[in-house]
Amino acid sequence: MTRREVGARFLAELRKSVPVEAGFWVKPVGGDWLLYVAFDRPLDDVHDAYREVGRVADELRDPDFDSSEVRLIGSDDRLAKEVREFRRRRPGRTLLELSGWTFGGDVPDEAYLYPDPPAPPAEPPPPAPDRATSSSRARRRPA
Repeated sequence: MTRREVGARFLAELRKSVPVEAGFWVKPVGGDWLLYVAFDRPLDDVHDAYREVGRVADELRDPDFDSSEVRLIGSDDRLAKEVREFRRRRPGRTLLELSGWTFGGDVPDEAYLYPDPPAPPAEPPPPAPDRATSSSRARRRPA
């Protein structure tokens, strides 16, 4: 399984328990790939969030994925704001353009942004109430 595939599986599972706005891999020049996960709100309790990351990573049981590759950021983080702006300007694009960005002082060599997750299916509207009850229908039948 490729890095992108396992990352997509990880994000799909993580989204079941925490509100994820975006996920993106970044590879600094001369560094290792890191998966940034942006929450859709400020990150208040980072310890609980990382525990959930560890739980989901353990459940994946993928030898090519390690929770130590994950970096969490809140919606108020500069990178999260940049990703929102990137998506606004270039909807559907997945190769991030990272000119001027640094990650821990390192300039990124490559980056990949996961597409927005599909919207959950809309719930069908409830059926229209049947105003005629079976007893009223019986009364309306011709004799």
